[in-house]
Amino acid sequence: MAYRLFAVLLLLIVAWALALSIVPPPAAAAPRAISQEECAGFADMALVVRALSAIGISKEKAREAMAHIYTLPPGERVRDIAQAVLDSGYADQRSAKDFAQALANACVGRMGDMDSVLGVKL
Repeated sequence: MAYRLFAVLLLLIVAWALALSIVPPPAAAAPRAISQEECAGFADMALVVRALSAIGISKEKAREAMAHIYTLPPGERVRDIAQAVLDSGYADQRSAKDFAQALANACVGRMGDMDSVLGVKL
Protein backbone atom coordinates (compact mmCIF):
# COMPACT_ATOMS: atom_id res chain seq x y z
CA MET A 1 0.00 0.00 0.00
CA ALA A 2 2.77 2.44 0.91
CA TYR A 3 4.51 1.55 -2.35
CA ARG A 4 1.41 2.54 -4.37
CA LEU A 5 1.09 5.85 -2.53
CA PHE A 6 4.75 6.58 -3.15
CA ALA A 7 4.39 5.67 -6.85
CA VAL A 8 1.32 7.91 -7.24
CA LEU A 9 3.05 10.83 -5.52
CA LEU A 10 6.14 10.36 -7.65
CA LEU A 11 3.99 10.24 -10.78
CA LEU A 12 2.21 13.46 -9.75
CA ILE A 13 5.51 15.23 -9.10
CA VAL A 14 6.89 14.15 -12.48
CA ALA A 15 3.67 15.23 -14.26
CA TRP A 16 3.73 18.60 -12.49
CA ALA A 17 7.39 19.18 -13.40
CA LEU A 18 6.70 18.20 -16.99
CA ALA A 19 3.72 20.56 -17.18
CA LEU A 20 5.82 23.44 -15.86
CA SER A 21 8.52 22.79 -18.43
CA ILE A 22 6.02 22.88 -21.31
CA VAL A 23 4.29 26.14 -20.35
CA PRO A 24 6.30 29.09 -21.66
CA PRO A 25 7.27 31.70 -19.11
CA PRO A 26 5.36 35.00 -19.27
CA ALA A 27 6.94 37.86 -21.17
CA ALA A 28 9.49 39.55 -18.98
CA ALA A 29 9.16 43.22 -18.29
CA ALA A 30 12.01 45.52 -19.13
CA PRO A 31 14.44 46.07 -16.27
CA ARG A 32 13.58 48.88 -13.85
CA ALA A 33 15.52 51.85 -12.63
CA ILE A 34 16.25 51.56 -8.91
CA SER A 35 16.38 55.22 -7.91
CA GLN A 36 15.22 58.67 -8.92
CA GLU A 37 18.82 59.45 -9.85
CA GLU A 38 18.78 56.58 -12.34
CA CYS A 39 15.44 57.83 -13.68
CA ALA A 40 16.99 61.27 -14.23
CA GLY A 41 20.02 59.72 -15.93
CA PHE A 42 17.90 57.62 -18.27
CA ALA A 43 15.71 60.64 -19.06
CA ASP A 44 18.85 62.59 -19.95
CA MET A 45 20.00 59.70 -22.09
CA ALA A 46 16.58 59.64 -23.80
CA LEU A 47 16.88 63.34 -24.60
CA VAL A 48 20.29 62.87 -26.23
CA VAL A 49 19.32 59.71 -28.13
CA ARG A 50 16.12 61.21 -29.51
CA ALA A 51 17.94 64.41 -30.53
CA LEU A 52 20.64 62.41 -32.34
CA SER A 53 17.95 60.41 -34.11
CA ALA A 54 16.07 63.54 -35.12
CA ILE A 55 19.10 65.05 -36.84
CA GLY A 56 19.83 61.87 -38.76
CA ILE A 57 22.75 60.39 -36.84
CA SER A 58 22.87 56.63 -37.40
CA LYS A 59 22.03 54.37 -34.50
CA GLU A 60 25.56 52.93 -34.54
CA LYS A 61 27.13 56.41 -34.33
CA ALA A 62 24.69 57.30 -31.57
CA ARG A 63 25.73 54.17 -29.66
CA GLU A 64 29.37 55.25 -29.97
CA ALA A 65 28.56 58.78 -28.83
CA MET A 66 26.57 57.47 -25.86
CA ALA A 67 29.56 55.36 -24.80
CA HIS A 68 31.65 58.55 -24.68
CA ILE A 69 29.00 60.60 -22.88
CA TYR A 70 27.83 58.08 -20.27
CA THR A 71 29.83 55.78 -18.05
CA LEU A 72 27.59 52.84 -17.26
CA PRO A 73 28.22 50.65 -14.24
CA PRO A 74 28.91 46.99 -14.94
CA GLY A 75 25.94 44.68 -15.10
CA GLU A 76 23.23 43.70 -17.51
CA ARG A 77 20.34 45.63 -15.94
CA VAL A 78 21.66 49.14 -16.69
CA ARG A 79 23.05 48.13 -20.07
CA ASP A 80 19.71 46.57 -21.03
CA ILE A 81 17.87 49.75 -20.06
CA ALA A 82 20.36 51.90 -21.98
CA GLN A 83 19.88 49.69 -25.06
CA ALA A 84 16.09 49.94 -24.70
CA VAL A 85 16.37 53.74 -24.46
CA LEU A 86 18.48 53.78 -27.63
CA ASP A 87 16.12 51.48 -29.54
CA SER A 88 13.00 53.33 -28.39
CA GLY A 89 14.54 56.73 -29.07
CA TYR A 90 15.11 55.75 -32.66
CA ALA A 91 11.61 54.28 -33.05
CA ASP A 92 9.76 57.14 -31.34
CA GLN A 93 8.55 60.16 -33.31
CA ARG A 94 8.06 62.64 -30.44
CA SER A 95 10.38 65.56 -29.91
CA ALA A 96 13.47 64.86 -27.83
CA LYS A 97 11.99 66.91 -24.98
CA ASP A 98 8.64 65.07 -25.06
CA PHE A 99 10.28 61.64 -25.28
CA ALA A 100 12.59 62.38 -22.35
CA GLN A 101 9.74 63.85 -20.31
CA ALA A 102 7.56 60.81 -20.95
CA LEU A 103 10.38 58.51 -19.86
CA ALA A 104 11.05 60.55 -16.72
CA ASN A 105 7.37 60.67 -15.79
CA ALA A 106 6.93 56.94 -16.31
CA CYS A 107 10.10 56.09 -14.41
CA VAL A 108 9.43 58.27 -11.38
CA GLY A 109 5.67 57.75 -11.36
CA ARG A 110 5.90 53.97 -11.59
CA MET A 111 8.84 53.35 -9.30
CA GLY A 112 11.37 52.68 -12.06
CA ASP A 113 9.00 50.97 -14.50
CA MET A 114 9.51 52.45 -17.98
CA ASP A 115 7.64 49.78 -19.95
CA SER A 116 5.00 52.27 -21.13
CA VAL A 117 7.71 54.24 -22.97
CA LEU A 118 10.32 51.58 -23.72
CA GLY A 119 7.98 48.69 -24.34
CA VAL A 120 8.14 45.20 -22.89
CA LYS A 121 11.30 43.21 -23.46
CA LEU A 122 10.48 39.67 -24.57
